[in-house]
Amino acid sequence: MSKQPATDQWLLQFLTYEDYLDSLVTAHDLLYLRSREAARTIAELGYRNPNTLSREQFEHRRRAAALFQTPALLEQRDCSLLAGPISDPLLVALADRERANRRGDLAAPAAREPSVRYIRGRRPGWGAHLWAMALAEALLLLLAASPGTSDVTYRTCHCFSRDNRVNADRRLCSVDEENKALSTCTDELVPRLPRTYVYVAPQGLFAVYRFHRRYHHARIYCEQEGGRLAVPESMNVYKKLQKLIKDEVDKLAYIGVQDMETEGTWKDIDGNRPPLLPWRKGEPDNYVDEDCGVIHPDGGLLDDGACWMFRPFVCERRLQKPVPSGYTWSRQAQKFYKILSQEKTFLEARRVCEQDGGALLSIDTNIEAHYVLRLFPATRFDPWVDLNDDAAEGLFVDSRGQPLESKEFHFWRLGEPDNGAGHGPHNCVILVGLGYYVDVSCEDTQPVVCELTPY
Repeated sequence: MSKQPATDQWLLQFLTYEDYLDSLVTAHDLLYLRSREAARTIAELGYRNPNTLSREQFEHRRRAAALFQTPALLEQRDCSLLAGPISDPLLVALADRERANRRGDLAAPAAREPSVRYIRGRRPGWGAHLWAMALAEALLLLLAASPGTSDVTYRTCHCFSRDNRVNADRRLCSVDEENKALSTCTDELVPRLPRTYVYVAPQGLFAVYRFHRRYHHARIYCEQEGGRLAVPESMNVYKKLQKLIKDEVDKLAYIGVQDMETEGTWKDIDGNRPPLLPWRKGEPDNYVDEDCGVIHPDGGLLDDGACWMFRPFVCERRLQKPVPSGYTWSRQAQKFYKILSQEKTFLEARRVCEQDGGALLSIDTNIEAHYVLRLFPATRFDPWVDLNDDAAEGLFVDSRGQPLESKEFHFWRLGEPDNGAGHGPHNCVILVGLGYYVDVSCEDTQPVVCELTPY
């Protein structure tokens, strides 16, 4: 296999051939030629680099570089626990059931036999989690086969088929009203957000990056991160960004406005007229072909700057919906949180969080748990967590069907869960202040923490 696609990964930073040519253009080209098109032509002819790619070469090699990544993205679509040969009798029996399930032999409603999906993931440290899940599901099979146990068809399917700094593509099995999983899995894009972003009310999330890029490279970086170069929509947001820029870099920083197409006609990245352009006195003056907008660290006002210069820049992640009152942004946990003053039962807590578009507290990672615990009052505070084992005793899942064991943070207090130790059932979960889970009755009243991820 040719190694060329692997070595051409650098071409993926350019969205178009023109972006590639712009990376070859120098400041002196723009200064003396006074034309970006002429500078691109010089670069395309190879006067700047004898190894300059033609348009056809660029498109062919960039496409090959993109396809080079595809096998790594697709190979995780297989939801099986073990990739190699197995010898353990229990696992062999479970594997046989899985093959029958995939053929559809167990899919008939009349059979109503418990079915198991295996889970395969590449996240570090998942080995112990996956073994725990396999054992839990084996226990489910035994319980379902025991006399007096109600027939429940239950499947879980949770694996990552794609994982990058923008989104994780998570596969989840659907569950109907009778807690029976449907036979097909669906994909769900889970937004990822770097901890560089802060909330600037009411517009959205912004990140000031200290490393310097040319304008088009800054634009590409923001887009690869799932956002765009920032376009402030009010003077209040301009002033808050000015403070962020002042604190972070204290230099001119690119934002997403430009007049590259027609001199004097300023547009945002999407080609729309910006809602506000608070220019500094005497600006824009188009000195030395200045077609890109920059924010001054002093005053927060706009200036036009040369797009070829290396500068800090500001990215923006737009919110899909407004943030309701009472929510506070946690930069480290990357979510909005709201603590309710009144204690409620589990179902009441879930319902009140969903009323304003949020969800009951759900913790995936250790870092998230660390910062969530810092939000709690100093006094005893044991809020509900979005977990229950109503469908199958001992198999705790969240409202999306994701098992607790698949989460990085899944720690129980010693002796838990105990289902009430004879005083149950205890099918719901709280998070105690020391950072452990405890199962309690769903009819108890506990504090409520709602979370919101609107990006």
